Amino acid sequence: MTSMDETLSEPSGARPVLRLTGVCRHYGGLRAVSDVSFEVASGERRAVIGPNGAGKTTLFKMISREEPTTKGRVEFLGRDITRMPAYRVAKLGLSRTYQITRVFPALSVLENVVLATQGLRPGRYQMFKAAMSNKALVEDSERAVEQVGLQRVTKTPAAELGHGEQRQLELGIALAQKPRLLLLDEPAAGLSAVERGMMRDLVRDLPDDMTLLLIEHDMELALGLADYVTCLHNGSQVAQGNPEEIKNNERVQDIYLGRGD
Repeated sequence: MTSMDETLSEPSGARPVLRLTGVCRHYGGLRAVSDVSFEVASGERRAVIGPNGAGKTTLFKMISREEPTTKGRVEFLGRDITRMPAYRVAKLGLSRTYQITRVFPALSVLENVVLATQGLRPGRYQMFKAAMSNKALVEDSERAVEQVGLQRVTKTPAAELGHGEQRQLELGIALAQKPRLLLLDEPAAGLSAVERGMMRDLVRDLPDDMTLLLIEHDMELALGLADYVTCLHNGSQVAQGNPEEIKNNERVQDIYLGRGD
């Protein structure tokens, strides 16, 4: 039997892209996340797994600065971002997707991505200037649309896309921002088996130098995409390691088979 916070193999190398040190988030007496620490190396794909209520999405919100930390420290690219506003963290190169798809339904696929591309560029507040007339902006956006396989529906309003295509669009919006760190919160949620396979391939084909942190309930998908895995349970970190170590970890097996505390 393993300890409550078993740390197995960890990546090594240069300065990590992301470092969490004793990160906590409390809501009154409820400890949603308690004392989580790990590092994510450049180009690493790390999955964060755990049952519902484990604190995974709350952890993502603290990393992206949508939620304040109660205790602990969050560092991104060597900078302390623990108290930094979310918009500044985004400008540093952090992008994310959400459990529930967030797109502009009345805008076309390309217009959705153009807005994301424009948002991190000089002149982003010049809303009276037609963004679609900016050739460089549109070309960059078209590349992001093609990267997620939606080039045939660029003019289609997002509201007319199927659920799977909307998930692809949200990924395209995140990629258009050229992130140094990409957070994916259950990208395969609600997808059919075929759509999950397509999403898996899209994530697997992301550039090797893009650092990825992934939440996913589909264990086969998560372990198939990840280099390293962190398991949370009841807000606490209970195991870390490579996918094979996690699959063989008794504590993780207890949690997923319903034998945990």
